[in-house]
Amino acid sequence: MSTIQTYLTSGEVTELLSSELKKEVKYYDLDNLIRSNSIPEPELIGGRRLWSPSLIREAKRAIKIRWSKRPELTNKRNVFIKGGKNG
Repeated sequence: MSTIQTYLTSGEVTELLSSELKKEVKYYDLDNLIRSNSIPEPELIGGRRLWSPSLIREAKRAIKIRWSKRPELTNKRNVFIKGGKNG
């Protein structure tokens, strides 16, 4: 008997990672990981990226590493995107 894996869309992955990491994860965070080749590109089905459980774990790990290396840049970007001051 085969096992069924649950695949999530990018929107669902941002919600999941935001709740697990206790910090807001945006779609562009995932897109930047893909474009920088930090993680492989998820499978495209019907124009949507579908994330496997193993790829979600890789993304979570990569985001944590990225945030730990550049916390000031990440915080400034969040303030800028929310319409706050650039400081």
